[in-house]
Amino acid sequence: METVNVLRKKSTKLMFSDREVLVDDIQRAMPAGHRQAYVREIASLFFNDADFRKELSNAGSIWSADKGTKNMGTFRITEDGLFLPVNREDAKALSEGHYSVHYPGIGQVIVRCYNCSDRIGLYIDAEYKPSKAAKVAYVKDENAKTDQQSTKTLAIPVEEINTVKESLKAAEESIKRMPHTGELIIFISNVRELLRDRT
Repeated sequence: METVNVLRKKSTKLMFSDREVLVDDIQRAMPAGHRQAYVREIASLFFNDADFRKELSNAGSIWSADKGTKNMGTFRITEDGLFLPVNREDAKALSEGHYSVHYPGIGQVIVRCYNCSDRIGLYIDAEYKPSKAAKVAYVKDENAKTDQQSTKTLAIPVEEINTVKESLKAAEESIKRMPHTGELIIFISNVRELLRDRT
C-alpha cells in the first residue's frame, strides 16, 4: 500500500489516495490540510511531465474536485491545463499528453489515461453513477489555517524513526489485508508523510 507522491515544478506535490473510494468517501480519503486537485491542475501536469503521465496511467481512475461538465469530444490541452476543441484528425497529430477526450455529465469528474495509437491521452468523464469508485487526487492546501499555539517542533532521534519505519514495513502485508476505512487511509498517509519529512 503506497501513496504516490509526485514532485512537480512550482513545488506542486500531487498525491493519489491509496485505494479507490465512492464519491461520498472522497473527503475521508485525504489527509488534513489537503484539498482535491482540479482537472486543470491535473491536465497541466499531464501536458508538461511524461513521468506524471505514467504515474496517472498506473493509478487508474482519479476523482478530481470538479463537478459536472458539458464538454464533449476531442480537445487539445494547453500548458496551463486548459482545453481547446480540436477535431479527431488534428488530435491524432498532437504529441502525447497534449490531447483529451471528454464525456459530459452532472457527476463528480473522473480523470484517467487512455491509449490511442500508442500515445497516452487524458479521458475526462462526468457521467453520474453511484457505484463508481476511483482514487482521489489531492494537493497541499496552501489556504488551510494552522493553529500556531498547537504547532510544536519535536526532536525525534533517528533510531526511533528508523524503528517505526521498519515496523511499518514489516506490517505492510497485514495492512493490505485489513478493511480500508477512511480513517485508516489518513493514518497511514500521515505516518508515511511524517517518516518522509524526517528521513
